[in-house]
Amino acid sequence: MVWNMRFFGGRKSEASYQRAQAYYESMKTRVLKSAVGWELHRALGPMEKEVYDGITFYDMVATRAKVFLANLKAHHWTDFRVEKDKCAMYQFVHANGFPHCPIFKEWDNVQDFAVEGGKIRRENCMGSKNCFVKMCHITMGHLNSAKRIKEALPWSDYIEWAEHLWHKRPIDWDRTWGPYFDQLTSTLKPRVMIQDGFKGGRSLHDAPIELKVEVVWGVAYLAYITVGAHECDLESSIILRDGSVLNYQFKNFLAEDEDQCSKKLLVDRGFMDVVWHMAESFAAALAFDSIRVDIFVPINGDPRDAVVNEISLSSGAGYAWHWKFFSKLW
Repeated sequence: MVWNMRFFGGRKSEASYQRAQAYYESMKTRVLKSAVGWELHRALGPMEKEVYDGITFYDMVATRAKVFLANLKAHHWTDFRVEKDKCAMYQFVHANGFPHCPIFKEWDNVQDFAVEGGKIRRENCMGSKNCFVKMCHITMGHLNSAKRIKEALPWSDYIEWAEHLWHKRPIDWDRTWGPYFDQLTSTLKPRVMIQDGFKGGRSLHDAPIELKVEVVWGVAYLAYITVGAHECDLESSIILRDGSVLNYQFKNFLAEDEDQCSKKLLVDRGFMDVVWHMAESFAAALAFDSIRVDIFVPINGDPRDAVVNEISLSSGAGYAWHWKFFSKLW
């Protein structure tokens, strides 16, 4: 569907496509140089035999999931948990020294969560809008696997919510990697945790901006602006390594617009220097060929207070014309 936009959008859409291709050419040597010296994680070695010229991004993710499943069956390797189990994810983040929102505690049964979680809520989360309860074995947002702690909501509601999701298993029925990841996630043990919120702004209740950074062979390629309260009108803009910030809308047939507001807000104030470095450092620690690192930045605070929120090895985010070229580098 994206490629039909070049036809219907005319010269403006074609120009946006050509710019994405030129950006790819400008980044290719840098990425390939990094790839040559990259020590790839053992779990991903078999992917080399599965990929082919012209493979799409989604099919690359499906291939990765297929390899993860084969590794589990042959070697009992559980490397997939670094994405599909939030508890395992944050354990990796913490063990490797990356800043993140603190985890108060994790539970492997609802009974202890009901008692101890209520106490943690009373002692740490009353008056704060930023504490969350998260199911570890479910990472799909549409299953409501994370719940903000609110003073007005009785603790019994959180217990019922956890009980409802305790034996729930995610099913990626609409994704090519579903048949593989569904088998993998079915092996996860149910767990729940309470996490403190982001405290990097000037006040307790400052909401951060989240940047989803795609890293390929150790090089941050682009960042996608998602949640956050700020003064810029445009949503879902893409930040490139050359400092440009571009916005693509389907209603405009993906003809790009310069997002000068987000550029002034994030690029010109030095936030991206921290974000690029943090994302690339995380990719190096994990030793994966491609990874999305989601980073909270304190728009009203110091860029150095940025933290890792979560990661994705099966990103469904769309990057307009850049998707095709990013996939070629992977």
